[in-house]
Amino acid sequence: MRSINETMFHLNMQLRSCTILGVLNELFSLKKSDERLVTEMNKVYAIGYRLFTIGLLLDVYYNAMRYIAARSLDMSLRFFDFVSPIEIVILLLVGTVCTTIATKKGLTVPSRVAENSDSFPWKYYGVCSLLWGIGAGVAATLCAALADFQILGVHRILSSWNIGLGIALAIAITLCLLLCSYLTFKIAKRQEDKQLKHMENHSYDIPL
Repeated sequence: MRSINETMFHLNMQLRSCTILGVLNELFSLKKSDERLVTEMNKVYAIGYRLFTIGLLLDVYYNAMRYIAARSLDMSLRFFDFVSPIEIVILLLVGTVCTTIATKKGLTVPSRVAENSDSFPWKYYGVCSLLWGIGAGVAATLCAALADFQILGVHRILSSWNIGLGIALAIAITLCLLLCSYLTFKIAKRQEDKQLKHMENHSYDIPL
């Protein structure tokens, strides 16, 4: 027969596995040997990071548009009355850290692109940057229209200012993404060349 302490221990373990902490513990304690689970969880984390970043950017931009609309009515308002500085710091910190680590490890260049081209693929990154720029411009226009509708009323929805700002942001984001893609591609390729050279310098012939 089990002792009282053993019985209580097993009951405690069963309860822990049913709680949120137990579920989180199971998620974050995946064995490295199970490559499929690790790969799938990495995809989930990547999607979550993108959604988090895009959502935070839209929130900051929307609140900035609310500030611009409200300031036209009351000049005494301050920018940080609408936009949280903590959100801006988090965006800059997370973006800088993740981009730096990914670039150093050569993860900013898709494997299919890195394998098929030694020079920068302008067409591939140009199309990707343009699509992201158009999406960002549309989202920016909608956020500005919503902010104006909330503060100033329906007559300011889709004004020439909002449309012009959306177009300008689409062009600026497209060019910035293309430039950043070029720089990260070159850095990743340089890191890859260093690794290959390092492997060649430390290679040796197996004696017969």
